[in-house]
Formats: sequence, structure tokens, C-alpha cells
Amino acid sequence: MNRLEEIVKTLKAHIGESVEAALEYLETVLAHDSMRYNDFIQIKSRYNSLQRELLLGVLDHSTYDISRNNISKALLLLSEEITEKDLIPEGGPKTQEEDKRGEVLYNVPDLMQLNHEEKCAVRIAFDIEHVKRDWEESEGDVIKSIRVSDIMAVSLLNVDENDPPFTIRSFSETVQFLDKDDFTEWVFYVKPLKLGRFPLLLRVSVIEMINNKEYKKDIVLEEEITVQTEEVPPAEAQFKSAGTTLTVGNAPLPPAEVPPPAAQAQEAGKKGLKSVAGALLTAAALAMAGYFGYQVYQENTMWDLTKRGGKAGNYEEYLKKYPDGRHSEEAQTVLDSLYKKIELDSVLQIIYSEDPGSDVIPNNGATSVDTTASAVQNETPSNPANTPSGKKSTSAGANKKTTKKTQKDQLVRQQETKKPSTVVSSDTAKTPTPPPLPAAPLLRGKNLYFKMPRFALMESERQDLFFTFYQFNEFREVLAMMGSLGETKMTPGAKIVLVPEKGAEIATEIKYVATTPQMAERSDWYFTLDADELTRLANEKFKSVRLVDAAGKSSKTYKFSNRGSKDLKRKAGDALKKLDDK
Repeated sequence: MNRLEEIVKTLKAHIGESVEAALEYLETVLAHDSMRYNDFIQIKSRYNSLQRELLLGVLDHSTYDISRNNISKALLLLSEEITEKDLIPEGGPKTQEEDKRGEVLYNVPDLMQLNHEEKCAVRIAFDIEHVKRDWEESEGDVIKSIRVSDIMAVSLLNVDENDPPFTIRSFSETVQFLDKDDFTEWVFYVKPLKLGRFPLLLRVSVIEMINNKEYKKDIVLEEEITVQTEEVPPAEAQFKSAGTTLTVGNAPLPPAEVPPPAAQAQEAGKKGLKSVAGALLTAAALAMAGYFGYQVYQENTMWDLTKRGGKAGNYEEYLKKYPDGRHSEEAQTVLDSLYKKIELDSVLQIIYSEDPGSDVIPNNGATSVDTTASAVQNETPSNPANTPSGKKSTSAGANKKTTKKTQKDQLVRQQETKKPSTVVSSDTAKTPTPPPLPAAPLLRGKNLYFKMPRFALMESERQDLFFTFYQFNEFREVLAMMGSLGETKMTPGAKIVLVPEKGAEIATEIKYVATTPQMAERSDWYFTLDADELTRLANEKFKSVRLVDAAGKSSKTYKFSNRGSKDLKRKAGDALKKLDDK
């Protein structure tokens, strides 16, 4: 029996004894820089949360036993995935490693206005290209080469904490890990409280694990800040003059600089050719920079006008002119959302009247109905008017031969041109039956709202899937919703299984299914996630979803689009941040 087999056998014996014994044993055999150690940390976090909830009295013993058994099952799965690479070497962990070098880039304005908050950003990366990615250069930028590690901490501090001249707040985690292919950023907001000149300390900490103990090495950088009452002018990037002027528009040219006379004519002759070549190259570079800079200015101006307009036509015009522009992805997302809203509004024409017996549709256009559980509880919508006999209905989705783009164009025109009121016969109007309400609240405790718009996970001709984070509570539980527009139907008790690129899947049970009687192909599936699962969604890339019916049989699997996968990770990060803030 080799070392790996012996460790796995011992681990399974500890799992049979107790979860605590297994966790303690794993801590001693897993290398802290291995993938399996990350899985171990997640299981340990679940165990700690479970113990905390039991002590607070928010869990009954039956639920506690089920959750504890699930943790034991997760440990057994982990024991089957451990490899030699995941174990601490037989000679013990390495105590010394070769120093890593990286770059720190920060901007702390040296001139601030009294009682006016300023943004200070700090970035750390392993190389200069990553640390300067998408960074807006300014005169006060400072770049230093420092020693780094995989885990770094950054703090911005007052020298005098008893009588601080600045208030400092931040939404960034003090301790973060470094990605070899990206930068890590800390953002601070500093407000001066006194007039004068005061120091600010930027502390960058290198964190390393040596013999299973955490050690820090601090690098302290000091910046002197002048605080004044006048408004501080915006900083601009400084460039050296290249002897060439590039003019855009009708502004007059400034007087040309007169070069100093040559010291010796012979030396000037030798260097003349190099000077001319250098001047031409510099002029070409400045011309290109000016051209592209002006293009960016034009695009940003049009984007501002597009957002002010806010209609589908505005976003279509922007995408037509800048299909690969800086804001094309955001524009397409907003446009898709507007199309879905127009499509839903055109189908859900609901009868509302002050008089219960009235049969007249009001002139204020179609009324959209929220398909969430709360909306179903508060409103009972009615069917739209039936079409006259002998005529085919032309509502959205009825004509199968109509292309998707033609449908969207028709819906846009229908939304912008409101039709006069229509009289509906009382004996033909029927009241649709709303979906049954859940017997218990979908989320326990006090419910707070994320207020996030839904976003698309995948879209095709026959099936669209959408997602949003809906509510959360004081127990760090999240109510999420996956919306379906297409042929797929699910029932309460079925399961949604989110599949990552690597690692364990996230399986959650559907608590409630909200449907819209006027739109048979649409349904919204509500389910809950705990804080650990939300953290995984924010930190890992999930590529698909597998649907499992109430009998435990897998029905269909849908692969997310690249943008849907990125949006899920980004929105989960926003939800996790709001969860931590509250």
C-alpha cells in the first residue's frame, strides 16, 4: 500500500468516526496550494456555518442531521479525488521559496479639497502589462517594483489615529489573492477633515504560509497631502513635447518653437538624418493617437445620447454604427431586455377597470404583470380580448413563419404607437387561474431585495433562459430565479444543477414555479442558495445547467453563452457584495 492509499484509507476511517476528526486530519495532509485544499476549505466553511446556526437555534435537529450527512458525503467524494500532487511532501512543506517580484501601481492625489471625497486606487500584479490594463493615466501615478506573494493585503491609514485628518472608507477586501493573468485592485475613498499638509500611509503586506503559520512582511509608503478650501482642478496626463502640433477643428496653431542653434555645423550634419527620421516617426505616432482619441470621443458622446434616449431604436442605432465598440456588449444586453419587455407587454394585455363589471380595456396601453410569487398573490389578471371568430390571431409568437427580427420590429412599433381602447364581450372574457401559491414563505426571516435586472444565460430559436438574484435574508440565504421562455417546463420539487468548468456541481431544489396564463411558454423557477454556493458562483466559471425532474431523472442540459457565463459570475459578485454590506 503506497502513501496515497494509506492516507485515503485513514481519512475514510476518520469520516466514519466523526466529521470533526476528518476535517482535522485533512488539515494536516493536504498541501495549502493544491486544488483539493480549496475544496476542503469550502466543506469546512459549510460545517462551521452549520454549527453556528445550530447554536443560534435557527435549525432543528432533523435538518441539522441531514446537513451533517451531506458534509460527510462531500468528504467521501473529496477522498476519491485526492492525488499525490494534493498532499504535503513527505519531507514536510518547503520553508523557503524563491522571492516573487511584482508591480504596485497607485494614485493618491497630493492635493485635495476640504470635506470633498477623493478616490484612491491601488493595483498589484505580477507584470507591468497587467497592472496598467484599463488604467486611466494621470500625473500622480506611482509605479514601484516590490516583492509579492500569492496573497496580498493593502491598507490606507492615518498617521495620527487619535486625531485623524482624513476619514477613509473602502468596499474592497483588505486581504486578496493575486491572479497571474490579471491585476488585483483596492479602492479607497478619502475625505480631508482639516486644512494643511498631512501624511497618509499606504501599507502593502506580503502574506506567506511557512510551516502552516501565517507571516506578514509590510511595505510602508508615505504620501504628503495638501488640503485646501478651493476646488481641485482635474488631473491630466503629462506628455513631453515632440516638436509637432496636431490640431483638430479650427483652433489656430500656436507659434512653433525655435530650435537652438547647432554648436557645430559638422556634428549637426551627421545627426540631421536621424533627427528627420525621428521627427517623422513621432509625427506619425501623434497623428494616430489623435485620430483614435477623437474616434473614442465620438463613440462616448453617442453612447451618452443613447442612454439618455433609452429606447430600442437608440441602442440599435449605436450598434449599427459601432458593432464592435467599447459599449457594444452592454448595448446588446439592454436591447435584448427592451425587446423581451416589449414582447411581454404586447402579449399580456390585462383588463383593469374601476367597475368590476366593466368590459372596456383602458387607453393607457398594455400593463405588464410581474410573475413573481408576490405579484401573483396581490393581482389576479384577466384574459385579453378574444379575436373575432373566423380570424387568426396575430399576437406575438402565434405566427411560426415570422422571423425573430420581424417580430421584434412589429413589437417595437406596437409599443410606440398606442392603439385606441377595445371593447371586450363580457361573456367571452375569462379569468385565468393563477398558479397555486406556496404553503410556506420561499425565504425565511426578514426578506430584503437585490433589485437586479434579469440577464440572459442562453438564447436560441426554441428556448431562452434568464437569471436574477431576487431576495436575501439575515441568514445569508438567497432566493434566485431562473426564467424560461420556450418549450421547457419544470415543477416544484424538480432540481436545477449548475455545472462549473471544474469542481463540484451546485444542485438546488425548485421551491415555486410562477406562470403567466396569457403566455404559456413562459415560466419562472424560484430556488434558494446559501452563502457558500453564492461565493462559488462569484469566484468560479459555470458553463451549463442540467435540469432534473421531481423523479430524479435528468431531462435536459443547456450550455450558457460566453456572455451569460460572464454575467452570472459578475452578478453573483455584486449579490455577494450586497450580502456582505448588509
